[in-house]
Amino acid sequence: MLRPRSLRLRLTLAFALVAALVIVTAAVLLNRQMRISTWAAIDAALLEEADLLATLPHGIDRATAVAQIARERDLGPGKFVLMLDENGTVRAEAGPVPRLLRTTLPRRQSVTRALRVRGQLRGMRLVRRDTAQGTLVLGVDAGRPIAALRAIRRRIVAGAAAVFVALVSLMWGVTTRATRELRRLAEEIEAIEASTLARRLVRRDTLEVDGLVVVLNRLLGRLDAAVNHLRRFTADAAHELRTPVAALRATLEVALGRQQPAAWREGLLDGLEQAERLGRLSEDLLALSAVEAGVLDAGREPVRLDILVGEVLREMEVIAAEQQRPFRWDVGAEVWVTGVPSFLRRVIVNLVDNAFRHTPARSAVHVDVVSDNGWVRVVVDDEGPGIADEDRPRVFERFARGRGTSSPGTGLGLALSREIAERHRGQLDIDSQEGRGTRAVLALPVVARARAGG
Repeated sequence: MLRPRSLRLRLTLAFALVAALVIVTAAVLLNRQMRISTWAAIDAALLEEADLLATLPHGIDRATAVAQIARERDLGPGKFVLMLDENGTVRAEAGPVPRLLRTTLPRRQSVTRALRVRGQLRGMRLVRRDTAQGTLVLGVDAGRPIAALRAIRRRIVAGAAAVFVALVSLMWGVTTRATRELRRLAEEIEAIEASTLARRLVRRDTLEVDGLVVVLNRLLGRLDAAVNHLRRFTADAAHELRTPVAALRATLEVALGRQQPAAWREGLLDGLEQAERLGRLSEDLLALSAVEAGVLDAGREPVRLDILVGEVLREMEVIAAEQQRPFRWDVGAEVWVTGVPSFLRRVIVNLVDNAFRHTPARSAVHVDVVSDNGWVRVVVDDEGPGIADEDRPRVFERFARGRGTSSPGTGLGLALSREIAERHRGQLDIDSQEGRGTRAVLALPVVARARAGG
């Protein structure tokens, strides 16, 4: 069975079903109550007269009393009274007594009650009263009450139908107005394109639709920021890639134009350096893309950070020795974190490599791993010139490099490192003062050894 796709139609149909159920139930109960009220009044009057005849004192002519009661027309025309003795013989009667009544009377009973009359006696209202002297039957033509009840029933049906149509029409109008806001909102959203993401949807008067507008405006804000970020990133990446490629091409052209083998070697070494820079830039771009794609969320595992940092620093000792640089490090006690080992290693390498590249060869670099209050901190201190005041706010921006620097870095190292730290529920901070060195602190939450599986 196909369901309607229109929200307005679904809401109206659901409301119509509920309204029909309620209205039909109310109409049935009202009709039943009217029937009960009408017949109860007639039955009570007839039973009262039957009790009166049954309790007549001795000396009063029963035939006269029967005739007098039968002549009363307060309950309508066709009223009759039939009085039988114990043997079923008629003692007195008055009014149009139906012939079939004598044969259809049930057996004697000890209580006064109204008779349920069917067949040829239908359309009459009867009561009987059984006494020690015999049986009393009183009746009246029920045509007028039946006609009145039928008229009332028709009015109830007509009123119920009118109320149902009015309620459904009202519901259709309400849902039309409500969905009109949604249609206008959809048209407004459809008009927004990638070039107009800065636009915001107009607030609405309806609370629910206005709440949706607020959420959509937040989403548009995030999309606008993401698209602008992507545009800047693409432009910066193209610019950064253009520089080493142009330098490599120029170097090779100059080297090819020279005749001396020594000049060739110098040009090739310069080209090799530019190619290495391109390789580092490509690796950083791929790593950043992987981080933003959520690779870190799927590849987490227990990592013993003190061992990982020790492995990285032993490799960096070779570079420090070549530079004749004082290099001291202490990884401290056993400590576990949860993360991706390859990316954590990349952060440590970036921090130490930055300290090596941005300080003079003889400047000391110290690395310490400290644990306290559920956190482990990898602290990299150098005794270099520090970061200039104008460059300090930009250290974590992508492709940002210090002004006047001759460093062959890609400008992505710190930005990538902070992104990795935050994806590991940690943080990366840089504290530097010009002329007093720089301190980089990577903080990560510690996990218990049992949780780490160790």
